[in-house]
Amino acid sequence: MTVGERIEHARRLAAELGLPLDGLDRLAVPPRLAARLLSVSHSQVEKLVARGELPAFRVGRSVRIELVELVDFMDRNRRTHKDFRPSSTRARAIGLIEGPR
Repeated sequence: MTVGERIEHARRLAAELGLPLDGLDRLAVPPRLAARLLSVSHSQVEKLVARGELPAFRVGRSVRIELVELVDFMDRNRRTHKDFRPSSTRARAIGLIEGPR
């Protein structure tokens, strides 16, 4: 993806997320805003950045996360609703007995 395409993609994402675009500074967000967009804690975002799971860059002492990287992260980690349902021990046992269908 070219720089121009990344900028345009980030602008579309920002518009969809309802982020005001008052210049190019909104194409990358601070970790606290990224945490709000992901509905997780600020420390969780810091851990993701430290582990390299969520790409970020520094501007002086400030850390920024590009919106396109944030959306890529969400796409890589997207799961269907059924993946989040914990199955009971009984359901897992029945599944093991019956085997794959």
